[in-house]
Amino acid sequence: MNPQKIAILTDSSAYMPQSALEGLNVTVIPVWLIWGGERFRDGVDIDPSTFYQRLKTSERLTPLSMF
Repeated sequence: MNPQKIAILTDSSAYMPQSALEGLNVTVIPVWLIWGGERFRDGVDIDPSTFYQRLKTSERLTPLSMF
């Protein structure tokens, strides 16, 4: 079997640290977050610490969607 025809994918909701992915040839696909009227790619446009800080300081419960 040709190993180049097989891809291992995960999405960013798995929260696998980069150190665990090194050398494994795993592709991480960012999950889209929709927060109010804004869109973010998890780990690209918003990092976990910013996400949780924003969640903590939000004055009202904001609808949040992931896709």
